[in-house]
Amino acid sequence: MENQIQLFTINDIWEENEKQIPLDCTKTYDPLHFWEDYGDKYFKGFKNMTEIQRNIPWIIHKLTSLKIDSLLDVGCGFCRIEPFLIDSNAVKEITALDFSTKQIESAEQYLLEYPKKDKIKFVKDSVKHIPSGDDEFDCVLSVECLQHMHLPSVRYALNQMRRVSKKYVVLVERFVFEGEHPQPHIWSHNYLKLAGECGLKVLESKLIGNGIVGIILRK
Repeated sequence: MENQIQLFTINDIWEENEKQIPLDCTKTYDPLHFWEDYGDKYFKGFKNMTEIQRNIPWIIHKLTSLKIDSLLDVGCGFCRIEPFLIDSNAVKEITALDFSTKQIESAEQYLLEYPKKDKIKFVKDSVKHIPSGDDEFDCVLSVECLQHMHLPSVRYALNQMRRVSKKYVVLVERFVFEGEHPQPHIWSHNYLKLAGECGLKVLESKLIGNGIVGIILRK
């Protein structure tokens, strides 16, 4: 149909990278549609363990120093980092939250033979309305989740993360410059400013990777 909304999918990215077909920036990014469509493609696409482990040493080091028992990982995807956090004793238990059924199914497959999978609990819901009580977790972690949300949604999410955190919020996010929007599903935000707006105190902010910043916030 003419004027029918065209939705942005992972195939658009692959076609640009592999076939040099220019990405159509007018397509609409619908988060649930995009990540449901990605689904197990995301899980199966991580064949290189080096890619899975990027930024994990910093996360482990910081969570260990903060003495975390309970952790909420928002936008967990297929739980690529959970085994590293558990095995390193950086945390004792993890609640892994994602709004995509396909991502949670991929996580269950990824962790199928993981001997400590009982320490990981799955919750299907959005970071914008986390179904947990106030001060329920020692720490809330976002690893490249907020960068897939536009600014109003990030504000909602940070307030929810602050609400359910007892002590800390840790962000590992794309942070090139405020307002950057290179693809329909990627934004850069000023997380330091946004954290202050929702009452979180910045303890540390450090560039830890290629365009990725690690931020430790205190409630």
